[in-house]
Amino acid sequence: MDRSGPASSYDSFREAVDVVEELTQTERIECDFNRSGRLGVAFTPQHLESMRATQRDLAENFDHGTHLLTRSELNSELGSDYYHGALLDPLSDALHVGKYVHGLAEAAECAGAEIHERNAATSLTRLPGGGLVVDTLNGTIRARPSTGTSCRSVRPCETRANRTCVHGACRTRRRALVTPSGGGRACT
Repeated sequence: MDRSGPASSYDSFREAVDVVEELTQTERIECDFNRSGRLGVAFTPQHLESMRATQRDLAENFDHGTHLLTRSELNSELGSDYYHGALLDPLSDALHVGKYVHGLAEAAECAGAEIHERNAATSLTRLPGGGLVVDTLNGTIRARPSTGTSCRSVRPCETRANRTCVHGACRTRRRALVTPSGGGRACT
């Protein structure tokens, strides 16, 4: 199968979902991430035919397997024959976006990133050898490539006002800033 164009984009999407799942686990982001699949139900026979076409398209063009459920199969799962059938995508995921963004921001801060809210980016320039220059409405931000180090690796800590140290987690009202040997601050 040719993995260029839309198929390549679809592969990138699947990889991105894996990265999100990995981040939720390694950074302990509590965002209700769940790989439970997605069930789209058909209210009419036309909906079911459209789902059949979608299933074919996903299989032929993206190598993505789904399951088309008949009315009777769906009835045995749901206890209702109201729907004409359904398309089950076992690879679909769900998460609470607000919790994810909040947890991701905390993990970034723990790793030393500074977050500048309400500061729109006006241009982005990639630097040779890695890194970025981001021009914003309020100034310029220079970012260097990440080392991939997690803030979870630092252990000893001091608590800061209204925050307590919880080893292995950076959470609002439970976040602790630490001074590792060699200076600098990290979160644990």
